[in-house]
Amino acid sequence: SIDSSLFAKTLAGLKDLPPVLLLIGEEDTLSSDCLKAFRESFGRTYGSAMLDFNQDVLYGEKDDAGKVIDACSTLPIGMERRLVILHQAEKMSSESEEAVREYLASPNPSTVFVMVWSGKINPQSVSKGLPAAAEKAGLAVKCWRLSYEDKRLEWIRSQALPYKKEISRDAAVILSREAGESLREMKTEIEKVMLFVGDKKIVQAEDVKRTMSFRADQIVWDFANDLDAGNMKKAGVVMERCLEQGEAPIMILNMMARSARRLSERK
Repeated sequence: SIDSSLFAKTLAGLKDLPPVLLLIGEEDTLSSDCLKAFRESFGRTYGSAMLDFNQDVLYGEKDDAGKVIDACSTLPIGMERRLVILHQAEKMSSESEEAVREYLASPNPSTVFVMVWSGKINPQSVSKGLPAAAEKAGLAVKCWRLSYEDKRLEWIRSQALPYKKEISRDAAVILSREAGESLREMKTEIEKVMLFVGDKKIVQAEDVKRTMSFRADQIVWDFANDLDAGNMKKAGVVMERCLEQGEAPIMILNMMARSARRLSERK
């Protein structure tokens, strides 16, 4: 198994695509990016003219193991390989999961089978059950949430490459701290700032501040909501941001007092 940050490089170095690919983790933006890159690689390797006749997109929540295995066992038409993509692999029944695991013991060499397993998972669980079977049969890509700032900054700056631009470190730090918890939220803010800067080649901190100015009031309410929910560690981080953007300390204190009263009333 490999980290999602290494997937593009690993994919470029493969002479042939693996018969099984598992994209696993709670960060759906990373798994979507990896799936997109893999589909592009599939098209370059095996062609795409007949792909409509050689592709099945299935869902673990509604498609049983019989349908999945039938799709994987079907021979390609006019192409060297078929492509089968199973979303929501984590929502399969235990019976379906067991049947798919049996298929993975000897996968059809004429099919490239991609499974997307979304949601939180214990990293140690990758070495068990269906994830372990997929890794043994092909390749497992871990799309974990980017909890370390250096990883988040690296991902943010990589998003500028398709626009042929650069994001300064200061600008990336602001996006990492202010643009939201998920990569999907950050990606939306990055797209906004890319449109805002136009032909400018390097995105600076000031550009990000101007495109995110509408979030200033929202951050104050994020602070209040975190307090009310009892998320004190997160509330402390947001409070620092509120003070950095110039919010009056007395207003912050009033919000803390209001939240304390609400908590007391609930108790």
